[in-house]
Amino acid sequence: VAELSSRIYELVPTTGYGQASVGPIDNLSKVKRWLQALHQLDDVTTAAGLLLGAQANLKALSPTDYIYRGLGIRVAPLGSDSEELHLIERFINRSSPRECMLFSGEGAVPLASHEQNSKRSRRDRAPRWQVVQDAICYHSPECSKETHAGLVVAAGCLVREFAAKGGAICIRESEASQPELWVRPTEPGGMQALVKLTDRELESRVAAVYRVDRQGEEGRAGGDTATLLFHGSGMANALSILSRGLCVKPPDSFHNGSAFGNGIYFANSFAKSRAYCQLYCGVGFMLLCEVAPGRPCESNRFNFFQALKAAHLQIERKRLGLAEDANVRDHKELRAAEERIEAEIDGGELEDLSGTGYDSFHFKCGTAPEPSGDVVHPDGYRVPCGEIAPRGGRPADEVIVYDPQRVRLRYVLELRDPSTYDAFRPAPKPTGEGEADDASSDEDM
Repeated sequence: VAELSSRIYELVPTTGYGQASVGPIDNLSKVKRWLQALHQLDDVTTAAGLLLGAQANLKALSPTDYIYRGLGIRVAPLGSDSEELHLIERFINRSSPRECMLFSGEGAVPLASHEQNSKRSRRDRAPRWQVVQDAICYHSPECSKETHAGLVVAAGCLVREFAAKGGAICIRESEASQPELWVRPTEPGGMQALVKLTDRELESRVAAVYRVDRQGEEGRAGGDTATLLFHGSGMANALSILSRGLCVKPPDSFHNGSAFGNGIYFANSFAKSRAYCQLYCGVGFMLLCEVAPGRPCESNRFNFFQALKAAHLQIERKRLGLAEDANVRDHKELRAAEERIEAEIDGGELEDLSGTGYDSFHFKCGTAPEPSGDVVHPDGYRVPCGEIAPRGGRPADEVIVYDPQRVRLRYVLELRDPSTYDAFRPAPKPTGEGEADDASSDEDM
C-alpha cells in the first residue's frame, strides 16, 4: 500500500503537503477521494488540450472555431429581439429579478430610467467594453512598442472608455501615481480583443444566452415529462461537459455534496443553480438542459437515503409476494432484506434508485414555480417559468436523474461578475525589433 500510494503522489499533481508528510491511501474513503480528484483532473486535461490546440493553430483557424470543432457542437447566440431569448429570460428572472436584461423586444424588462442615468458621474456614464481576450496596454493611443505599459487587461473583465483616438481607446485616465492606459479593441491581425456593450448588456449579469446542439444527443430526453432545468458547475468542468455531455460519476468515486445519491443534479430556479457556479476572471457558465424525469420519487424532506431504503423495500415486498403495506417486523425475510439494504447503503453499494421503478428523485422544498405558469417550448418540452409560489424560503427544489440518456443540453448561459478579480496583470515588454506585433499574437488568448 505504501509503495502504490507513493506512486500516486509522484504521478498526480498534489497540493497541501508543503509543511506536512503524506500518508498512505489505505481506506475506501481515501480511495474514493482520489478517484474524484482524477476525474476532475481528466476534465482539466480535456480543457487544456483544446486550449493548447487552439493556440497552436492561431494562424490557420480562429480559436473559437477550433474549440467548437473539437467539442463537436454547434453554438449560436440568441438575438436580442428573439422570443426564444424572451422565454429564457423570464425563466431566469422568476427567481432572480433583473439578473437577465438582454431581451429588447416588446415586453422587455425596463432599463434604469433616464433620470437615474443623468445623476450618474461622468465615469459611470462612460461606455463599457468587455475584454474577450487578453489585450496589451500602452501609455499612448499609438500603441507602439516604445509605449508598451508592461500590462495586459485580462479576458473577462469590463473596462470604461474615457477617450478614443486612432482605433485605440483609453481605459484608465492619468492620475497622480498612474499614467493613462490605452488598448486596441481590434488587433492588427483582425482579432477582436474587446467588444463594446449595449446598455442592456451592461445591466445584465447574464452576459449571453447560446443555443447548443451536441452531436449524438438527438435521441436523448423527450417524452411527456421533459422539462427545461438549470445545472450549475465550475469553470474547470465547462469544456469537458460540452465535449462529453453531463455524466453520472462512476459509482466508486467520492461525491462531494451529493445529498441525493449518485446522479446528475438540476434545479427549476436560476438562483439555486447559480450558487454552484464558480467564476474565473469574472466569467462563468450555467447550463439549461432538457431533462426527462420520468416517474419521480418525490419527498419534501431531506431524507434521500430513507426514500432509497423504502423504494428497495417495496421491491422486496413484491418479490416476496407481500402486500405493499406489509410491516417489516412481521416478516423474517423482509427484516433480513431490510438489514441487507441498510448495509449496502452504508457501504456505498446502493447510491441511486436504479431498479426500483423510479427514474428520478425530486426534492420539493415548498417554494417553486407555479405549474400554471408553465410554457411549452417550440421544441416540445416544458419551461417552468411561472411565478414563484410564496410559501416562504428561497426556491430550492432539486431534480436528480441517474441516467444520462434522460438529459439533453439545450442552452449555455454566460455569467458575468466583474467584481471578483483584478483586471490587470503584468506582461513582458518587447525587447527586439518588430516584436510588438508578435507579442500581441502570442499573448492574446
